[in-house]
Amino acid sequence: MTLGTGLIGSRVPGGFLPEEDQGYMYAGVQLPDAASLQRTEATMRILEKILMNTPGVEYCTAVSGYSMLSGIINTYSGFFFITLKPWEERKKPEEKYEAIMAHINREFAKLPQGVAFAFSPPAIPGIGTAGA
Repeated sequence: MTLGTGLIGSRVPGGFLPEEDQGYMYAGVQLPDAASLQRTEATMRILEKILMNTPGVEYCTAVSGYSMLSGIINTYSGFFFITLKPWEERKKPEEKYEAIMAHINREFAKLPQGVAFAFSPPAIPGIGTAGA
């Protein structure tokens, strides 16, 4: 019984709630403190092109001047709501949720203007900083 429990336990995800493909994800960007809103918007346009050229992404909505992570309005932050194509249309390996997020984060890491990254929404809506 102990051996069976150990075998099953080693195959079950260790986190409280594993990441799920909910059909959308978020991304945030932060430029240096006191960067202008115009500079943030120019950076957001660059990131939007990266997102729209990512396989599996259907569309994105950009919000300049707001950070959902900190919940504050400022001139040097931006936020994206990224909607993925329906599950039945995302058949290729590069269109899987983890691959999409990895691609976005790789491309965002090349950004010299500031720090940008994509992240998952909370597994249970309303829980966590990014919960709606």
